[in-house]
Amino acid sequence: RNLSDQFNYLTAFILLLYNLDQIKNKKNFIVNFFLIILTIEVFTILTLFILDVSSSSFDFTLRKSSYKGLTGNINIAAFSIVIKLPLLIYKSISSSKRVYLYNLLLFISGFVVVYLHKTRGAILTIALITAAFLVFIVYQKIANKTFNKKFIPPLVTIIFLFLIQSPLNSIFKTGESTFSRLQTINSVEDQSSAERKRYYKQAFLTMLENPLLGIGFGNWELESIRTDSENIKGYIVPYHAHNDLLELGAETGFIGTLLYFSILIIVSFQLLIKYINQKAETDPLYYFLVLCFGVYFCDAMLNFPFARPILQINYFGLLALSTLELKSKLRLSLFTKRKLILLPKSIL
Repeated sequence: RNLSDQFNYLTAFILLLYNLDQIKNKKNFIVNFFLIILTIEVFTILTLFILDVSSSSFDFTLRKSSYKGLTGNINIAAFSIVIKLPLLIYKSISSSKRVYLYNLLLFISGFVVVYLHKTRGAILTIALITAAFLVFIVYQKIANKTFNKKFIPPLVTIIFLFLIQSPLNSIFKTGESTFSRLQTINSVEDQSSAERKRYYKQAFLTMLENPLLGIGFGNWELESIRTDSENIKGYIVPYHAHNDLLELGAETGFIGTLLYFSILIIVSFQLLIKYINQKAETDPLYYFLVLCFGVYFCDAMLNFPFARPILQINYFGLLALSTLELKSKLRLSLFTKRKLILLPKSIL
């Protein structure tokens, strides 16, 4: 089943490359497409939230699983939103004032949805995006010797949204702020954190026992029953290690893990180098694509996007755009008279 999933992802990636290459302004097309999807995701959840608020029985202290939107659960929904936020910031600083107001409203709405999810990993990732955006502003100042006023509103908005949460918690009597949620990550008493640490250790030890080829792709679902047998209650099994790096390491060994994550690392490195080489004088899309890949990596370190189709399609969509941007002279030809298929060199 897992091999079939990966074959479908690879097929989708090749189709994305081929079809995107036919579009002249592929950069704006894919960015706008992602933001349209983001609008649908946020609107779907906020609509349900507004309906719940109108009910007198609504409890702000609970994490409602119904806020999963179009995804499988609230954690998936949160990261599906967060991975698009860097593109939203990019669109805000490169668009007109008329479009900026809509982008600002969408950003605030997305932040509110993540706040409702109370997903610690997503909240922490937003904080890291904020820090990376601040680095971007400083670099732009150093490289261009000027300061673009469009950078100020997105940064102020992010900081304001973080600071306003404490008053909101008091008003709605949630008793739990974003910062208190983040503090539970290393808490021994938090069940979710304790389980993750246990799964990390089990996957890491399994990887050390089978360093070259691992236990077999997709077999962690079975192996986790053995490694976590002392803690299993009823029919609840770990299923995933909640860390794709360690889970892939256990299943495919060091070689397979390196091959998979090297794609993410190499593409991100090339995007960053290309952004630096242009001396911040032109389009900063490359930097924000790196931030998107950073969000995916954070998710991979805390959850398992590798097994979640909606997050994988987000990832491969960004990867397709990045490949086309890095290889501007890319030419794809499927079933032509000369050759059956011609793929970009970066894939090979």
